[in-house]
Amino acid sequence: MGRIINYKYIDLTNKGLYDDDLDDVLYKVIEKSPDLHNTILVALKLGWNKLTLADGKFARAIAKNTPKKLYLYNNKIGPRGIKQLADALKDSKITMRLKLKISTWMKTISVMKEQDIHC
Repeated sequence: MGRIINYKYIDLTNKGLYDDDLDDVLYKVIEKSPDLHNTILVALKLGWNKLTLADGKFARAIAKNTPKKLYLYNNKIGPRGIKQLADALKDSKITMRLKLKISTWMKTISVMKEQDIHC
């Protein structure tokens, strides 16, 4: 008999989440799933929240069960959060689409180029 694979799709878009709110999600859903070895995290949607990812907890947890698709658009992720995520995913096979939007108090500049990044 073959093993059973579970596929998870987690959508937490626009829930007003801060970094501290992810602790429960990461602990219960990603890190401590009883069937972690038989689970494929297909998509994790965290767009339109208030995440910075600067403390590295999210990056370390996501490295243990890397989703095929990770949506982090429209958050407050700065250089430190990006570095934490990049370091954690450097050995994974995830493909990310990067779209940058830089905001200042005077204006918003959108980077026109979207690029696939293979970590």
